[in-house]
Amino acid sequence: MGVAKGHGAGFSQDMSPVVPVSLSSLSIRSIHGMFCLWGCLATVLPLRAAGSPSTRTSEQWIGYTQLATRETGGRHANIRTSRAMLMHTDGSTPRELGAQLIENDDSWTQFAGWSTDGRKALIQVGWQDPVNAQWEEEHRTFRMRPDTWKLDTWVLDLKDGSLYNPCAVDRVSH
Repeated sequence: MGVAKGHGAGFSQDMSPVVPVSLSSLSIRSIHGMFCLWGCLATVLPLRAAGSPSTRTSEQWIGYTQLATRETGGRHANIRTSRAMLMHTDGSTPRELGAQLIENDDSWTQFAGWSTDGRKALIQVGWQDPVNAQWEEEHRTFRMRPDTWKLDTWVLDLKDGSLYNPCAVDRVSH
């Protein structure tokens, strides 16, 4: 769909308004939805066995985050169900990545990307205090304080299952 030339807001070819959106006007839910969509699009990469030139579907993988979206209790009730996942491109053999990183009911994992050689997956592990989550819902903004919110990135070797936290020394979050 093309946009008519002009200043500020414009009109599409069917004359419906096209309005520029600034990040400050987005809600918490729409930002999260855009992040999830971007994450899905950015992480669909082929992962091949070391030294294998094959492109068979059974050797290509999709990394993604699976989560509930209709839990009652606000955003946190859904986010804490997030799990980093991996499956073949044909949809077979889904498996959870980094399950051992989940420390409690308020922790979650998210698929964050691949190493450049495709042999390692990047997994983000988050935690939020439920009291802080409730405050965020009531105030419709984020509050990431040291005692209420954590986020780390882990590197998972898909061949041997080993985990490494490059953020352990210089923490990403508090």
